Amino acid sequence: MENNCDPEEYYMNSIEYITAKILCQFSEEEKKHMKCILTVTFLTGILSYFLLMVDGYVCPDVLIEGQYYYFSEDWALANGRWATRYLNLLIGHNVVMPSIVVLLYCLFLSISTFLITKIFHINKTIHLVLISAFMIASPVVIWQLTYTYMALCYVVAFLGSVSYCFLVRKKGKICWLSGILLLAISLGLYQSYLGAAALLILLITIYDLLQGKSIKEAGIQLFQYGITGA
Repeated sequence: MENNCDPEEYYMNSIEYITAKILCQFSEEEKKHMKCILTVTFLTGILSYFLLMVDGYVCPDVLIEGQYYYFSEDWALANGRWATRYLNLLIGHNVVMPSIVVLLYCLFLSISTFLITKIFHINKTIHLVLISAFMIASPVVIWQLTYTYMALCYVVAFLGSVSYCFLVRKKGKICWLSGILLLAISLGLYQSYLGAAALLILLITIYDLLQGKSIKEAGIQLFQYGITGA
């Protein structure tokens, strides 16, 4: 039978279906939290980095690694950042576009922020607003965005580390394997975010102990993090 479905319409319907399936996994309260975090992150990010989006001011390293087009993937590979070439190729075919970088940075950081608030059960709107604003308008982010060609590698590496901590905390082999894969990609983008994962694990352990988890249970979870991380 001949299929007269418009390919573009089919693609859009597929995206809508997948998005709907993902959103169904969250409660109404969690959806409100996501909207709050996304709104605050994007508003704060655009207001903070509008000049960067327009003028594209950069640090000196950009001049030798890719101000308009990223061409230093072999150097990144020599430093162990094997995933950098694939991320930059996937997003814009290595073309460095400051406005797109800032917007995608806000998106990926929003997801990381949401996962962190889920881990620590942060539900108050004022806390979500403050955390979202502080996360996107911080000295670290300001510095990272001047490395425009690498900024998305930084934020996706951070997201990978946060996702690893979030998934391994859950039960099930699929969650663990997914967490291990995301941590591996994180290390392939920028190795320093192993430290972010380690710090988050420490904070999770302290939080669990304060919430009444026994030392034995906390120790078993640390062991799980150690095995999966290794």
